Formats: sequence, C-alpha cells, structure tokens
Amino acid sequence: DDQRCACRYNIIDVAPVQLQNTKSKIDAFLTTHSDTKKNGAHMDMNIDLLQSDSSDMSAAMSDGIQDISYLFFLLHEQPKHVRLQTLAETIRITKENGKIVIVDYHKPTSNVNPFRYIMYPILTYLEPFAIDLWREPISDYIEDLNEKHNWHITMEKKLYFHGLYQKIVLIKRTI
Repeated sequence: DDQRCACRYNIIDVAPVQLQNTKSKIDAFLTTHSDTKKNGAHMDMNIDLLQSDSSDMSAAMSDGIQDISYLFFLLHEQPKHVRLQTLAETIRITKENGKIVIVDYHKPTSNVNPFRYIMYPILTYLEPFAIDLWREPISDYIEDLNEKHNWHITMEKKLYFHGLYQKIVLIKRTI
C-alpha cells in the first residue's frame, strides 16, 4: 500500500541572494532525503521561492491560502510601520483557524541575565529596529490589529533563554 501525502511550502524573501541561499539548502536536503516518509507515507514536497516584500504580498499570495505561516527573525529587521503591515499581511494570507508562528528577539525577563547587557549594544548598533521589540511587545501589535481589522486572533507566547527570545503562536479564528 503506497500512501502519498503532499505539502506545499511558499518561501518569501525580498532579497534574491537569500532566496538563492535557501534554494541551495533545499536542493541539498532533497538530494539527501529523496525518499522522504512520514508515518509510512511518501511525502511529495512542492517548494516555491517567491521574491516579495513581506509588508505587501498581494502580488505573490491570495487571501487565506496558508495553513501555517512563519515569521522567523524577521520583525526585528523592520521599522514599526512595516512590521505592522507584515503582521497584517501574514494574517491575511493565513487560513481561518490557521497558525502564524513568530520567533524573534524579546527583552530579557531578568536584570541579572548577562545577555541583557551583551545584546543591548549589539542590537542597538547592528539591528536598529530590534530594540523596538524590547520596548513594545508583539502582543500589543496583535491587540491593535484585532481592533483595527475586527479580527479575532488568539495568541500563545513562550520565552526562551531567560526571555531573550520569544516564540508566539497566533491562531486566526472566526468570530
């Protein structure tokens, strides 16, 4: 009995060099894992690499097409207005009851965490928008977007490495 399941990945980046790097890694992975199985079923993976601005993906993606959307260390790279547009666009492209997983920096929870003092100057000078995530929690943005768009996005947040990093899982619910 040859069971098959298919999955589609849409990877978006604004920088062509990042898409090329990703393509090289995917090609290497697929070469070494050509007979990918999950729970005894063969998996067909379709991967699209799309060059697009995360704050306006209208040309690349329709409403509600993604089961799961990931924002992996992206929001700290963007000024606040772009960050808010990126969150709104990601919610737009995610299906009802779909998930949005965000991993990014967070203000350490303890004053005795040595990385608080090591990372602050690094982030201030090398990642100028990262400190925004220390000052304004992403959860505040979600509350604002819920009100503005009349959405009902639920949120679960976990902190790692004494609060230096955060993982937020949003679920796009119907009202």
